[in-house]
Amino acid sequence: MFFKNRVWRITKDEIEDYRPGEIECNVWADEVIDHKVKVLPDPFTITRNEQGEYDIKIENKECLFLRYLWNTSRVHWQEEQSLKRKGEKLAPEKRQEEKLHLINKIYTLGYLLHRYKDPSKPWAVFAMDNKISEDGESHGGSGKSIAYKAVRYFMKSVTLEGRNPKLTENPHVYENVTSHTNYILVDDANKYLKFDFFYSQLTGEMTVNPKHGKQYEIPFEDVPKLAITSNYALRDDSPSTYRRLLFSVFSDYYHEDKSGEYGRSWSPKDEFGKNLFKDFTEDEWNHFINTMARCLQVFLKYPKIDPPMENVTKRSQLTQMTQDFKDWADVYFAPDSYADQWIIKKEAYDNFKEHFPGAVRTKFNKINQFTKALWIYAEYRGWELNPVALGRDDKKRLIRTVGAPAKSTEHIYMQAHKKELFDLHGKSLDSNPQDISDDDVPF
Repeated sequence: MFFKNRVWRITKDEIEDYRPGEIECNVWADEVIDHKVKVLPDPFTITRNEQGEYDIKIENKECLFLRYLWNTSRVHWQEEQSLKRKGEKLAPEKRQEEKLHLINKIYTLGYLLHRYKDPSKPWAVFAMDNKISEDGESHGGSGKSIAYKAVRYFMKSVTLEGRNPKLTENPHVYENVTSHTNYILVDDANKYLKFDFFYSQLTGEMTVNPKHGKQYEIPFEDVPKLAITSNYALRDDSPSTYRRLLFSVFSDYYHEDKSGEYGRSWSPKDEFGKNLFKDFTEDEWNHFINTMARCLQVFLKYPKIDPPMENVTKRSQLTQMTQDFKDWADVYFAPDSYADQWIIKKEAYDNFKEHFPGAVRTKFNKINQFTKALWIYAEYRGWELNPVALGRDDKKRLIRTVGAPAKSTEHIYMQAHKKELFDLHGKSLDSNPQDISDDDVPF
């Protein structure tokens, strides 16, 4: 890193600090970061035990940016507030979950700051909210953009307007990108973003098509790194997409209170009494820059660090099956309803169509789409659809002959609230002759 008064060579173990001209290296004037810096003691310490488990200790609470990162990692902040009022503490495993969220954010920032393109690490950072919305709507204000706009202070960057639904259809989308651009931020991506559009820039060359110039290619080693922030989960959860993602998850500690759920809105400015970056003093800039340099060291030192993935997975599942389907399934498969029994699949589909005709028009106009949502819902709930013990076929279907005249009919069976299984006629399948006592058998 090049600054007005110093040059830093950052390795995984130390920051080597030089005066300008003390080491041989050339840099463009516009690559010099316009701040004076001083190396400070480590703002945090990250350790990894023999089991591969990470821990972090914050050593410097003066860095506002680091405090902001911690707050955006506090996914149990409301529970902690409630416990604190009773004189109790958050459970250790929940605190550990929050620590891992912070360590992951530190790692993602270090990854983006490191300009070398490693073909074995073809990742885009995808920043999303931890909160699983029950109304299917987005809830912004969690601070995702602040974190990944911070990277722009260290390198040449291009920001793309993610809300534009036709962003990936624009043939000139990269017209401002050059071989000197190090970073692209797709900010506030819409719910229909086609992530596969970015595959080529993550794993190969980038084609730039200026409006008033000749098309050209940027070689892989010079293609900018990519980060995406979104209030929505990705709709594509294919293995090829997940291999290319480094997720980052943000709590709702900072939030907008549009619905009155929280009682008030809360932002980093409310927390610190100033805007991050814009209102920084030179001392605060120095703390921020030191923290980012240490983030780079974390990336150099450790393998890929994912966040706790439970809510990442659940938000993706909710996006795929839709809120309408979940609302229907929550009622249809409630206790004392249609769970834990054989149901003709078409009858379940007809029930869904009756209650959510709008959803049928937009997504579920074919029964195979309904079937896919059933499987996703079962996984979302931790239940089992069409258990193997019921004799499903190689396509995971339950086919039985019913009716008059008799015909083969596809059924579904959502094992949800009961451990025992039942046959088509409601008889328990868990009765085992070996469990019957033979004490009185006359032989």
